Amino acid sequence: MLTGRLKCDRRQPSCGTCARRGLSLSCQYVGSNNQNTTPAPATSHDSASLNIMQERISQLETLVMSLADKRAAQETRERFDIDNADISHTYGRLSLENEETSYVEASHWTAILDGIAELKDHFDHPAERNLPLSAPDRDTPMLLYGKNKHASREEILAAVPPKEDSDRMVKRFAEATYPARALIHLPTFMKQYERFWLNPSETPIMWIGLFFSILCLGDMYLESDARDNLDGLYSPPLFTNTTNKSFLYREKTVQCLVLGKYTKAVPFVIETLGIYLLGESIQCEDTEVGFWVLVGVIVRLAQRQGYHRDASRFFPRISPFHAEMRRRLWAIVSQLDTTISAQCGLPRMLREGQSDTAEPHNLLDEDLDEFMTELPPSRPDTMPTLIGAIVAKCRLVAAFGKIADLNLTTTDSVPYAKIQELDTLLNETYRNIPDWLQVLPMTASPTDSPLMIISSIFMTLNFHKAQCALHRRYLRCTSPDSELHAYSRTTCIDAALTILQCQQTLDRELRPGGYLSTVKMPISSALQTEFLHAATILCLVLDDHLNRNGQGDDDTQELELMNRIVQALDRSYSFWVLSKQSSREARKAAEALRIVLTKAGRMRFADDTAGGLIDDAVIPDFPDLSTAVRPTYTLTSVSKLTD
Repeated sequence: MLTGRLKCDRRQPSCGTCARRGLSLSCQYVGSNNQNTTPAPATSHDSASLNIMQERISQLETLVMSLADKRAAQETRERFDIDNADISHTYGRLSLENEETSYVEASHWTAILDGIAELKDHFDHPAERNLPLSAPDRDTPMLLYGKNKHASREEILAAVPPKEDSDRMVKRFAEATYPARALIHLPTFMKQYERFWLNPSETPIMWIGLFFSILCLGDMYLESDARDNLDGLYSPPLFTNTTNKSFLYREKTVQCLVLGKYTKAVPFVIETLGIYLLGESIQCEDTEVGFWVLVGVIVRLAQRQGYHRDASRFFPRISPFHAEMRRRLWAIVSQLDTTISAQCGLPRMLREGQSDTAEPHNLLDEDLDEFMTELPPSRPDTMPTLIGAIVAKCRLVAAFGKIADLNLTTTDSVPYAKIQELDTLLNETYRNIPDWLQVLPMTASPTDSPLMIISSIFMTLNFHKAQCALHRRYLRCTSPDSELHAYSRTTCIDAALTILQCQQTLDRELRPGGYLSTVKMPISSALQTEFLHAATILCLVLDDHLNRNGQGDDDTQELELMNRIVQALDRSYSFWVLSKQSSREARKAAEALRIVLTKAGRMRFADDTAGGLIDDAVIPDFPDLSTAVRPTYTLTSVSKLTD
């Protein structure tokens, strides 16, 4: 019976108020005229109430047991996610070598190699770690190590080459197709360039540093143009054998940065640091953590200058031209942060929600003028431009950044629903990039510019790299009835195979006679890392298959997939062998592939009756990217890998 202000209507077997509130079984009250305290004899009504009470208790017990079962099932599912996600993904790899302590997160290719027992033991051997290289180690970037001597303005200006030579190097820089070219507005720079020759002593020292950074890149490209690279992608490296002139220009760039007190965030400092970073990085075949540190410096200085806030919205004193150039610079800086951090297996500096700078407009340099009062309308996305490629990549890198953040989370488990969410975001982002950035057969349009071809290859590389990073943790899925986890395994393997197709395509098309033979594209250590990542993923898959071999659980489709993986690794191995004398990472990759492929061959010859891992007679020709079409991915169906 309810007390207080609520009135009881004294209905039987429970009052109306208790019935409405679900308290029927606990409703009791004393009749107002009944003062007898002697218990009344049991009636049929009392028996009915007792039965209702027992039934109610049974219902509650059933409900409690049901909730307990659901909770147990959820905990089991979460434990299964952890078990099948390769639990080491939450820890990464900590290396103590050569008196250095270095950490990489678990999706980094060096951490993946630890999943193969033979490789871990092999690379842990001190003799293997300390093999000398044909190319000496360099302390890079020069700006951080301070080995350059300080110089005065007069000494720096004395190193400027004659105008005729400078013109050639500036022109060669302007012809390049790499994104860093968008760090400057070329028409404005050329006006400043002409004024410099009229009065060098009055030119800001940071602009002179920008000038030297451009001379450095221009000279490297001119030297590369003068060499016939008959050996393809890796031999010899395009930019490692630089001239004394390019070293001098790089040194003068650093001296200008120091003399101009670059931490004060003066004009031209972001442009100078960005182009200087490119000049340093394309000369390195291996990952240098110093570049990650330098990118951190660039990010902080860009934030110090407010590049992370959109100037048109908050700072009306900044002209439309300069607001647009700030958008371009911020787009490139944010991409550098995510990609270089992923290359090093370390956290990025910028996080989602820390910037509201809009995307740059799809405009050519000739569309912009430093004195304009408003921007012209953007050109259509269907028009191939360098800025259009940068914007499309920016969107894809933003999705990849969320995946990279997830891989670096310190929580023990990640719900598979989160993987699905990011997978959907990634696929939608890639699906919405302009058609001219889609991977199409090179023979379909022989008039396509190198920019279009290079940009489309890089776009598919970024997409499949993100797929590998997202789904790698489910490569060792052991649940026979989990289609979702099987989807992750299939997607990761398929993406890794496509990346190695890109590696093969670039090597073929950069050779004399190829579609890209006229392009001197810098094969950076960041690009090399993407190939390494794909190769180590396939090594892990193949090694798991070899360890299961003989158990009779492999079907025809699985064996065909292993055939494809073996041939892809075999072709990739030939690339790493060519540069293993000058690159530690290439040497490590070549040795890893040699060990796993030797194991595959030994297994085949040791037991041909076990299914025969490699059958050269039935392996189809490995598909070329030049005849490939963009694949589609969906979580609603688990696609099978086919040739």
